Order: sequence, then structure tokens, then C-alpha cells
Amino acid sequence: MAKKEVRTCFNCSEHMPPETEHFIIDGDPYCKGCVEVREYTACQYYLAGDFMGDSENDDRVDHIQDYDDEYEES
Repeated sequence: MAKKEVRTCFNCSEHMPPETEHFIIDGDPYCKGCVEVREYTACQYYLAGDFMGDSENDDRVDHIQDYDDEYEES
């Protein structure tokens, strides 16, 4: 029977036994204690059912809130 390898956190060097919740970031293992998980909300924009862009990494769509509008009539 093969012995299972124990992972080591790339940040704190804590050993992570097999079947332990952890993260792999850029190929390196990190324990749950070292990684902060923040939930967030992103938006996707559709026009007549066609995807136009999203609120992340996209410069095609600008969502202008009423307090951000600097429109001036000429």
C-alpha cells in the first residue's frame, strides 16, 4: 500500500494531511488558515439577450450611477 504524501502550506509551512480542505494558487498549496475568502457580487450586462460585458475586467460597458453623471447639455 502506497503512503499518501502530506502537503505543506507554501505560506506558513503547516502540514496538510490528505483529504484536508486547502487551496492551490499558481500551482502552490495553501492551507485554509492562510487564504482569506471574500465573497463579492459581479454583474453581467445583456442587450436583447446578447452578452455585452461584465462589471469585471471589461471596458465596453460603463454603469453610470445617477450621482456619477457629469452630462452637460450643449
